Amino acid sequence: MWGCTVPSDLLRQTEQLKSHLAGMGEHADACVAAALDVLESGDARAATQVIADDADRDRAYAHIQNGVLAAIALHHPVGAELRTLTGVLHAGLHVERMIDLGVSMARTVEPAVDDQGDADVVHQLLEMGGFAREVASRSVQAFLEDADHVAEEAERLDDAVDRLYASIFGRLVRLAGSDDRLLNWATRMIHLTRQFERYADHGVDVAEQAAFVRTGEPVRLRRASTA
Repeated sequence: MWGCTVPSDLLRQTEQLKSHLAGMGEHADACVAAALDVLESGDARAATQVIADDADRDRAYAHIQNGVLAAIALHHPVGAELRTLTGVLHAGLHVERMIDLGVSMARTVEPAVDDQGDADVVHQLLEMGGFAREVASRSVQAFLEDADHVAEEAERLDDAVDRLYASIFGRLVRLAGSDDRLLNWATRMIHLTRQFERYADHGVDVAEQAAFVRTGEPVRLRRASTA
């Protein structure tokens, strides 16, 4: 994408920032994977570990922010080079939010292991969480690799997340109203579905940034209503 006149120091700094973004994406995905593992196994240890490791997460985006500002100040990039740096800045903010949500998921499922739940809803939740992970991981990977058609793919996967959100939410409301023993669990799982949905939305935002960096044209993907 870049021409041969780009300073080697700017290329190196940009690749370092993208590598840091990749690490943040892996961290976010690991948080969601841990929450899903707890949901499936009933063993809260994975969530407890995610929560315990949460102390340094705010430093990750600060590293990207400072690096982008330094690169712009030193090299005064324009065109594709500037788009890439600002794209890293915006994508990093969304991935930081994904990490926040991943930790919140761990906090949601950790106490739920002691509640009575519904196996069919758990199956749907695992499916929804899997789609949300896929939206986010593919979007981050596409940003890092300058891949084509990622926006359309992210939109398709996000639609699947939204459909499951609507279905699961309705089932949980009915369960909470019909059986007092399921009330606490259903309330927590309603929070979890919202966290999955927001996580996927941030993945779509990263896909939009990937498309913008690649083409120079702003992209706004359609979002299904979850009202």
